[in-house]
Amino acid sequence: MVAQWLPVLSNIIPPELRRLMKGHQEVTKVMNNPELPLYNDIISHPQKRLKSRHPIWDLTFPKESIPEVWKNRWKDSGVQNSTLIADPMMRVPGFNLPRHLWTALNRAMTNQDRSKSLLYKWSMTNSPLCACGAEQTIQHVIEECPNTKFNGGIARLHKAEEDVVTWINNLEFRL
Repeated sequence: MVAQWLPVLSNIIPPELRRLMKGHQEVTKVMNNPELPLYNDIISHPQKRLKSRHPIWDLTFPKESIPEVWKNRWKDSGVQNSTLIADPMMRVPGFNLPRHLWTALNRAMTNQDRSKSLLYKWSMTNSPLCACGAEQTIQHVIEECPNTKFNGGIARLHKAEEDVVTWINNLEFRL
């Protein structure tokens, strides 16, 4: 799922984990300060009136740190090409590249590119075929096509080294 890539590519902890982290901080602060009026609400909280409400005292906080939770979720997510990212807390290589290059790398990693296969699916081109005659998918462009193949495939492309920038700039189309 492409949406799971967004926090990793932007190097920001996912919203649900940020909310959980902030909730844990607030509960800890209240529990360490019994004179706060909120203390009684946390200890002997009122009965929940609406099923749709999720009060802070109903939250279950993980035993491990939020970055560890995120790392484990990412590892277990099954997102395509997720093996390229060992630790989602670390900035992805190429993060500081110019926007057009950064976007091209992200499209390659998430398989949301501008290949003829997808453009054909969206009725934006007449044929899904590459110049070599095969269906033009991002995998074909990077790993199979004799005209555009990148030595090292997606794993090396992910490293965003100088030869990657040159390869992207020399493609006949934008990823």
